Amino acid sequence: MNEFSVGDEIAAFVAERDWAQFHTPENLAKSISIEAAELLECFQWDAEASPERVREELADVLTYCLLLAERIGADPNQIILDKLALTREKYPVDKSRGRSTKYDAL
Repeated sequence: MNEFSVGDEIAAFVAERDWAQFHTPENLAKSISIEAAELLECFQWDAEASPERVREELADVLTYCLLLAERIGADPNQIILDKLALTREKYPVDKSRGRSTKYDAL
């Protein structure tokens, strides 16, 4: 059985439509921002947004993120792990646990 990854499915979708020519890093970054705004719009007037619509918009954001990562040669899993390591240093558990506000680093 030949299993495709999500990335393979996205790549096939893009290739079938010859859209890769439009997927510059700049255009993909713009698309991420636009789709993120559409995700936020789900909650504009009601905190109880439609779960179906939220999933659809989140899928769009994630798709463009994966396309951008592929375009710049970045492994999404690795860049997330790298950033998480930096964020762990910036927000140590003893100063950050249960807080949504920033602590004084000094």
